[in-house]
Amino acid sequence: MEKSKQNKFKKTFSCILPIIFAGLFGYGIYSFFYEYKNSGNITNIVLNFLLMIASFTVFFVYYLKSKEKSKKQIIASSIIAGLLLIAFSVGLPCLINMIFDNNEWVFSLKLSLEAVVFATMFLFLSYYIKSLKLILRLVKIGLSAFVAELSFKSVLSLIMVIIMTISSSTLKVDDDLKFKEQESMNKTARQFAAFEPSENDIYVDAVNENGNGTRKSPFNNLISAKERAKELRKQGIKDDITVWIGEGEYVFEDALVFDENDANNVVYCAMPNENVEITGAKAVKGFKEDKQNGVKVFVANVPKGIKFDTVVKDGKTLSKTRYPESGYLQIEVEDHAKALWTEENKKWEYNLGDTEFIGNSGYNPKEIKNIENVAVRVLHYWVTDFAYLKGYDCVSNKYTLSNPTTMTVKAGDRYYFENVFEELNSSGEWYFDSAESKLYYVPAEGEKTDETVIYACVSNKLVDIKDAENIEFNGIEFKNTNFTYPEEFDELNFFCNEKIRAPQAEIDVGGAVEVTRSKGINFINCNFINIGNTALKFNKLVKNCEVTGCLFENIGATGVFINGYNTENEPEITENINVIDNRIKSYGRNWMSAIGVLQTNARNCTIKNNEISDGYYTAISVGWVWGYDYNVTCNNKIQDNLIYNIGQGWLSDMGGIYTLGTQKGTVLSGNVIHNVAADSGQGGYGGWGIYLDEGSSYIEVKNNLVYNCGSESFHQHYGKDNIITNNIFALSREGQIKVTRNENHNELHLRDNIVLSNGCPIYKLTEQGKFTDDGNIYWDLKYGVFVFSSYSEGTQIADRAYVKDLKKLGYFNNAVCENPQFKDAKNGDFTIAEGNKAIEKTGFVPWNYLKAGTLSDFAV
Repeated sequence: MEKSKQNKFKKTFSCILPIIFAGLFGYGIYSFFYEYKNSGNITNIVLNFLLMIASFTVFFVYYLKSKEKSKKQIIASSIIAGLLLIAFSVGLPCLINMIFDNNEWVFSLKLSLEAVVFATMFLFLSYYIKSLKLILRLVKIGLSAFVAELSFKSVLSLIMVIIMTISSSTLKVDDDLKFKEQESMNKTARQFAAFEPSENDIYVDAVNENGNGTRKSPFNNLISAKERAKELRKQGIKDDITVWIGEGEYVFEDALVFDENDANNVVYCAMPNENVEITGAKAVKGFKEDKQNGVKVFVANVPKGIKFDTVVKDGKTLSKTRYPESGYLQIEVEDHAKALWTEENKKWEYNLGDTEFIGNSGYNPKEIKNIENVAVRVLHYWVTDFAYLKGYDCVSNKYTLSNPTTMTVKAGDRYYFENVFEELNSSGEWYFDSAESKLYYVPAEGEKTDETVIYACVSNKLVDIKDAENIEFNGIEFKNTNFTYPEEFDELNFFCNEKIRAPQAEIDVGGAVEVTRSKGINFINCNFINIGNTALKFNKLVKNCEVTGCLFENIGATGVFINGYNTENEPEITENINVIDNRIKSYGRNWMSAIGVLQTNARNCTIKNNEISDGYYTAISVGWVWGYDYNVTCNNKIQDNLIYNIGQGWLSDMGGIYTLGTQKGTVLSGNVIHNVAADSGQGGYGGWGIYLDEGSSYIEVKNNLVYNCGSESFHQHYGKDNIITNNIFALSREGQIKVTRNENHNELHLRDNIVLSNGCPIYKLTEQGKFTDDGNIYWDLKYGVFVFSSYSEGTQIADRAYVKDLKKLGYFNNAVCENPQFKDAKNGDFTIAEGNKAIEKTGFVPWNYLKAGTLSDFAV
């Protein structure tokens, strides 16, 4: 009897053991591929690979022993079978994706791994169970479990993908379609002021001795000209005054200040065809050759007490030394022991106010020369922290910061160091030793010390206007300013008392040119080049100003910042600021989360016909109220702007155009937005074309073309009754339209749009009642009429919702699933064929999207 029990236990154990090891094998191979695809953690990849091999080898050896095989046969068979199973596990998902070209890796892996696990189980069970009927019964149970595991929805979706793939082979544009060429923008050269002198005009020439301001004896500086204009007003002269400025550089170590005592109705204008440059840089000469870090360097003394973070040579800013020389390090271990706040009393959910951090183990120098000269940048979701180092402990690899961080330093955050002496080794790099007041520079081949001139940017601000009226700058170039940690903090910043920068949009960063409490301050055909901080900043209580025909290039922070009060008191409202026909290129170079054009609290403003590109964060941002509270921001027109190459994979949570709060009367129209890309690394998200965030309401979004964005073409976080009409949302990577939060009101009306996908969802996070749609055209370049949406952030086959599913949820009302017949959408040509049948069935009205961008030709 005892022996019978032992045999029964042995037989039961023999059945269970293979199943356990088969499960371990399945878990190991699934985890192996998951880690390989999603995290890249080499330790987890290796451990899961070893678990996969070990579990398979154990149960296969067990199987062969039961067959009484020799040791050589067992070893050889185990190795061959292991290789075959791994090949099958890898090969099946590859084959599925190659056949269907749908990139459903998670689904494909799951399918193949389940097949491997179940097949292995039945292989062993068939050996131990002799009854054919029992084996067949187990097969039925196993198949049921297999289907249940994948879910019925997944199987149906897989069949749907097969149908879609077959049908996609017939999706061809009719070669006989006729396309009417759209009229391109007829750009003209910037129209600089003609020389039309009058008797009250004042003259300035940089190269002359200081005169009396007449044409024959001009002043040699702008301060004297400004004072002369003031005198003319005191003498009773009421006519307009023009200060004609001759060619040359006007170096400002301190800002040129205008206030209520200065003359109004004055134009500071460059003489026609002459380059007038107001600069904040001083020449550094007298270099001597030296050798540092094994390379030839040039070294020059600079005056004691001068500090700078930017240098210019031959009109270009030079690269500061950094570690690593490209890319970044990642925080491995979090340490908040000396943070300002704890989880219980922190002021904001994203910030503990860290004052130190533990560095990556891959970089642990024994010492760092001139530690207080070294700066660190830490990249978070939508903010880049900047701080100089106060200390370093090589034992713990801990760095102490000069100021608390804007966001909590977490494991996975990226960071790098600047102005590191030990990294001075590549041509064009520079390093500043403030303790010794020495500038080091690595020359290019053939450069000579006596011919080398480098300009140290010593001034942060060039012009400061307060309480003034009706002053214009025309044809002037503002250039070469320094960048510094803010000295003053905006009251919009809830960290201002702690001297921590604002956690969004770099609002605290100062401007090279600033305007406060003033009216009628205009900038026409000016250039802002090599600016360390924000280029042009309109502070509180500013009205009726224009920025027209200006070029912004290589800007450290924001191009144009309009910054008002959120008030109902009419005299305090910032309004009527027009930013028209400007080119803003390469912004956010020092403060990465800066904006091309930022408008916080202001109304009745126009941002129109601008070209904004090559920034690391949002191009145009309007509004500064989160939620549905009172918002002074209203009646703004964001029109006909061309926006592209934004984000570039550095930060997250951005849009080509970004809005906040309720904004009655605000219209986004005629804009062309493409190639907006957020950080795709750990925690990275949100490279959207148009992004209506945090309570954005009553905004009209019409006649916009948005395509090729990293996330969705259009995203609304939450809001009320936005009208989204007559737009083209196309070919963005994760989907085309996304509404995140579901509230107890209609969030937006989506009607008469063209929504074009290429194997990606039309709608994301689809659920009933989020918004209304009517009369939209939907098409998929890959699957044609079989457009689909997604119930979640994922795009797995099992998560898809098709036309019938959407109609059950109340969407796709009067939908037209037909080819909109663009000329060449994949290459950015969205010209619509004449006589388009799909468009004739809807209210969509084509417009000429080539009209977006500048009116002026900035290449001339």
